[in-house]
Amino acid sequence: MESLASSSPDFDCEVVISPFGGVTGKWDFNYSGKIITFVNLVMELQYRKNFLFAWEEVDSETFIYAGGQGSNESNQSYFMPTDAGQYRVKVSGTITNTTGSNYIIHYSGQKYFDGEYTVGG
Repeated sequence: MESLASSSPDFDCEVVISPFGGVTGKWDFNYSGKIITFVNLVMELQYRKNFLFAWEEVDSETFIYAGGQGSNESNQSYFMPTDAGQYRVKVSGTITNTTGSNYIIHYSGQKYFDGEYTVGG
């Protein structure tokens, strides 16, 4: 009998501010006991000046490839925004395994980026 923990997919995404400038969006998908066969996701970098403004898409990255034939897939993208403010990533799309597909729509928490880059650390 399959345990409850292995029958539910686990998805997480986050936005990380680099100490040298820029923003990295990361995602991780784990479906224990299933073999991932295909990834078709879009990561959107979203921005707002502060909480009084609506989120808007400022950049994106597409992840379309055959799965690694294991139960875990992860990837990331580096973005170089120019405006100071709050940033988050939205990841949406499908991840297919040998028995079906999982539709993903997930938002990271928000982080503040000051819009500056440091050369050489």
